[in-house]
Amino acid sequence: MFDISDILNELSRREVKAGVLPFLFPKVDIKLEQGRFPCGHKLFEGQDKIFSKRGYEKHLEFFKAGAEYPQRLFCAANRVGKTVAGATEVTYHVTGLYPDDWQGHKFTTCSDWWVVGKTIETVRDILQPLFLGRVGEFGTGLIPADCLDYDSLKDAKKASTTVGTFRIKHKNGTFSSITFKAYKMGRGAFEGTAKSIFMDEEPPREVYTECLTRTATGGNILIMTFTPLQGMSDVVQSFFPDGDLYTHGDIGGGRYVVRAGWDDIPHLDEKTKQQLLESYPVHEREARSKGIPSLGSGAIYPIPEETFVIDPFEIPKHWKKSYGFDVGRNTAATWTALDPDSGMLYTYSDHFQVEGTPSNHVDAIQARGKWIYGAIDTAARGRSQTDGENLFDIYKEKGLKIQNADKAVSAGIYEIQELLMSGRLKVFSTCKKLLEEFRGYQRDSKGNIIKKNDHCFVGETLVWTSEGKKPIRDLVNTTGFVHSLNTIEAYQNCRLIAKNVPVLDVHFASGTVRCTPDHLFLTTSGWIPAYDLDGRVVLNASVKFSSHQEAHQDVAINLAEHANQEVFLGVLPAGNDDVYCLDVPTTHMFAVQGGVMVHNCMDAWRYNIFTRDKIIKTQLEADNENRAFDIPEPLSVGYSRDSWMSS
Repeated sequence: MFDISDILNELSRREVKAGVLPFLFPKVDIKLEQGRFPCGHKLFEGQDKIFSKRGYEKHLEFFKAGAEYPQRLFCAANRVGKTVAGATEVTYHVTGLYPDDWQGHKFTTCSDWWVVGKTIETVRDILQPLFLGRVGEFGTGLIPADCLDYDSLKDAKKASTTVGTFRIKHKNGTFSSITFKAYKMGRGAFEGTAKSIFMDEEPPREVYTECLTRTATGGNILIMTFTPLQGMSDVVQSFFPDGDLYTHGDIGGGRYVVRAGWDDIPHLDEKTKQQLLESYPVHEREARSKGIPSLGSGAIYPIPEETFVIDPFEIPKHWKKSYGFDVGRNTAATWTALDPDSGMLYTYSDHFQVEGTPSNHVDAIQARGKWIYGAIDTAARGRSQTDGENLFDIYKEKGLKIQNADKAVSAGIYEIQELLMSGRLKVFSTCKKLLEEFRGYQRDSKGNIIKKNDHCFVGETLVWTSEGKKPIRDLVNTTGFVHSLNTIEAYQNCRLIAKNVPVLDVHFASGTVRCTPDHLFLTTSGWIPAYDLDGRVVLNASVKFSSHQEAHQDVAINLAEHANQEVFLGVLPAGNDDVYCLDVPTTHMFAVQGGVMVHNCMDAWRYNIFTRDKIIKTQLEADNENRAFDIPEPLSVGYSRDSWMSS
């Protein structure tokens, strides 16, 4: 006869041998009792019970989506158990020990996996113990002790040991494998044969792309779990179409996104949530608590969107309206209304178009109100100079009521930030393009503004400067002058944009330009990206211009002399390289290599907000098509610069 203590000890021994895996996502709550496994296990530290799977609907959705989608992202807040969820699924696959109610993907036999983290150190200290337990305690992690092939782990003898590849016994008698890797190993470490892959924490774009290739055949799958602290990065954008931060579910192409926040899990109480939230920087709180892409540590406007994005409403007729207008191949405009009673500003509409004509843009702007005055990028006075014309005059002739924008970058950014943080500037949720750009508006580690999708060149690309041709990499951290459209213009902010990204060789009779596929070149058809130059006539810096044409708003021109055309020969892939770019604030274009003209761009919202006082003043002084405007009484003392006109 066994006494009750012997029975309990035997049950506890069997529980330890089975490992922690059966305790994850149980069907019912499990009370943790001192002295009984798994109480004291690292996975359940600080808990008095294990919550049932009913409290983890988002985790179950993530698992279930695997039955249909080969590529999944669990984009979740900190502390919700996303890494444990990913590791648990991998453990099911490599052991074949699926729960009896498992609805996700199932491998019919053993499988080979890469498990990937940020660095060798984080893999060793987080992922390795999660699967195996600590060195000397292998079998205490997610993978049951009797499933481990200890011969493949015999070299792991010290706590500092990093395991490379080890084998796991599948329930059908075959062997699966797991290989630990780190993003810091570089793209080359992810070349090779087909594997299934679990990526914990957000990967660099080049590693993510390489891993997609590895999982494209053989029935392999790719799962990712991370908190989106890098904002709308290239990887995040691929899972959040059109910049929609609240994307969830099927996004096409065999991809599925699950978002989860603190409100979606049962194991964090309200006090803990509040303490955690207060410990995070403001700009990281939505990412860390809700799984919504962060604005990033370098965010220019580190303000959660939920504090200023509002549902649209009808703007009262007596409110003062204005718009900002940035011209270029990508032409943008935003409209803002001032409530004269409260001093509140509301950005209520935006316009964005690639390669439209002046008439297109005029129609879009006047549709919001022909009587509204706006501020235009002052560079419009220096662009498309054709027989003395410029875009500023062209738009005025077409009926736009415009004036030069105040373009002071730092002051404009500071004012918008102050308005947002004080709650005096709101943005309608229908301003999709503006909000998309807002999410990517950041500074790099040196304080330079990062524009998403900057078009770039490799370091040896020769830029035509006032001191001769110089490699663009040599212009980093310098200022000076470059050849632009019939002028010499100042440049600034030359910087390394990205490392090891895909580039193209654009071949001309005068030489080759190596750049990113979307870099814009000046042609007789307007600004055209490198990948689409086939059949185009590219222009060089010595070109003479004739009459303006309506067909292409930014550089609609005819060549006076064919000798000034650049002979384009073709475009070919050129592998990967580091790429650079610089800014020309006046004309947004500069000459490279044999003199071909290339492009860069600016920000319309800042013009709108920072120039609004001048616009409204002009509007009040003008007859404005027989409309009368009553100047409101000044707001109470303490409001921005004592007057609604300076709000």
